[in-house]
Amino acid sequence: ARTASSLQAMVDVLGEYAAEKGLTINVKKSKVMRHGRSGVDPQISLNGQVLECVSEFRYLGMLFTQSCALKKAVDNWAGPMMGANREVLTVGEEMGVKRMPHAMLKLFQTFVIPYGMYASQVWGTRFIGSWQKGGKGLWKTEVEKRHMGFLKLVLGVKRSVCHDAIAWETGQTPLQFYWLRACTNFWNQMVSSDNQVLREAVAADLLLMDAEGGKGRQCWCSEFAAALPREMRSRVALIRGSPAGEVQVSAVEVQWQCSGSGV
Repeated sequence: ARTASSLQAMVDVLGEYAAEKGLTINVKKSKVMRHGRSGVDPQISLNGQVLECVSEFRYLGMLFTQSCALKKAVDNWAGPMMGANREVLTVGEEMGVKRMPHAMLKLFQTFVIPYGMYASQVWGTRFIGSWQKGGKGLWKTEVEKRHMGFLKLVLGVKRSVCHDAIAWETGQTPLQFYWLRACTNFWNQMVSSDNQVLREAVAADLLLMDAEGGKGRQCWCSEFAAALPREMRSRVALIRGSPAGEVQVSAVEVQWQCSGSGV
């Protein structure tokens, strides 16, 4: 909603619908979050109770903030990754493979990497473009640092050792590769979907990208297109009001590997 009054109207409709269907809405778990650094928190009520205004809200595991800081969304998973790291070390100890790097890396790949990928289709576009800059933007987020920290721990080397050297030695791919692949698959699913609402949302974001000249920092499509190899960017566009088409995932993977971005 763009205004407090329009949001209140939407909440009122929700309350009426719930009452009509005999449903109960948990007011304590219902929150209001205002986007933007300036302004006053709105007073929104549901069934006569004022909803709490918050600066952060977790929805389906993803952290949303007032400032739409996507870095917080990815860094939010640093803690769970650390917990998974400890579990892997414990399992490695119990199985007697803690001093076997290949076995430990396999456990890490299976049980820890998924934590660094959760919802990356949404927030990943902010970070996936750095691979085209010679890998200078790699290993910057907290989850990437946890990834590299585990690799150095397994190899028994100092934290000061070059990140890229560790990635090459262990054959590990930076998380940004997985994020790029996840975003590409997400794009393909959206443009091939039969859901009219989803296709309209994609078309609206592409129009926003065009309005920004393809250089916007707040538009999902802009950031996704910028992360793709140049010859593939034309797929992220509107043609006669519809998205151009799918992006070949395998071709993106090959381009990444040819770039030498820590693979």
